[in-house]
Amino acid sequence: MPEIGPLIAVIDNLTLLALLLTAAILLIKKGWEQKLQLFILLHVLYNLFLFGIVYIYPMDSPTFQAISNLTIHIDTITGLLFFYFLWDDIRYRKFLLITIIPVIATWMLTLFIKGIYRNTFWNQLLPSFWYMLAAGYAMVLLYRNSSLTVNTVYVSRFLLIAGFLFYNFIFLVLQTFYIYFTSISDITDAWNINYWAYFIFRLLMLAGVIFWFRKPAALQPIMR
Repeated sequence: MPEIGPLIAVIDNLTLLALLLTAAILLIKKGWEQKLQLFILLHVLYNLFLFGIVYIYPMDSPTFQAISNLTIHIDTITGLLFFYFLWDDIRYRKFLLITIIPVIATWMLTLFIKGIYRNTFWNQLLPSFWYMLAAGYAMVLLYRNSSLTVNTVYVSRFLLIAGFLFYNFIFLVLQTFYIYFTSISDITDAWNINYWAYFIFRLLMLAGVIFWFRKPAALQPIMR
């Protein structure tokens, strides 16, 4: 992993701040009382947990690799449950459940064969690819339900979905770039872009949560 420069260190700290603000808003607003809010909160708390682990163990350490490998799908499953309750659409929910199976199965098989200390690229790419499919489908449903009367409902859903779609697209591109061009001297640029993309992702999620609570009662699942 390339050394983090001062600017990226600032971005990293701002990302942590965005996560803390998102968690604080959800906790203050008792986000655990509604399913959508609960799974956003759990998703954020898991990412805060990873921030804490990084401060104790470097990202390239065996301990961090083991923790990351064993817990990676907390992120995926909380994301799955967020999208599952985002739209009350039977076909969409079946799509989510069916497409997540190969992602989880591949992860379990990899752990069995390679152990917990090997961080394989496919176990990073598959969840991101799944997120793109889930978020892309969710965006289509948002477009189909664009007649929502409350503007903040549309904006909130758009920001939350766009956050997942944006970051996982960037991550897929960068991971592919990293896999095939690790020997070039400017690979640090890929890491820097990833930090920026993750920061933007967290800002989009924070904005989505803020807009959400402007009309909390209106953001119930909508049947297509």
